[in-house]
Amino acid sequence: MSDIRPESARNFRFVGYTDMGGQADGTQLMVSRGHAYVAHPFSNGATVLDVSDPRSPRVVNRLPVHRKSWSIHLQAANDLLLVVEEFNFYSVFNEGSSYYDASADGMDSSRFGKRGEDFSAGMRVSDI
Repeated sequence: MSDIRPESARNFRFVGYTDMGGQADGTQLMVSRGHAYVAHPFSNGATVLDVSDPRSPRVVNRLPVHRKSWSIHLQAANDLLLVVEEFNFYSVFNEGSSYYDASADGMDSSRFGKRGEDFSAGMRVSDI
């Protein structure tokens, strides 16, 4: 680890590393009360890391989202964690052109999941 020298980083020192259980697509990181929460858009969910020892972060939980969603944003505050599930249009449209060239006529939300069954709203950090 000591020979990693990114040109864009100044005055940083790497102290630990995790592959987040093979989930390499992390887009946002929030740290709260000794845990780091990482949103994953393409591997459908968020990873919870115990970072109480920053030299050895470890995965302690995985928070899945609906298979037709992706998680690109999360927020930790006080004792709450909000994981934002956004519709992943790649799950329904195989190509960008089928999404951008299609008409909204005849489109209804049942194609993307059922409210209350396929999407969650958030959870207490203490429950994770």
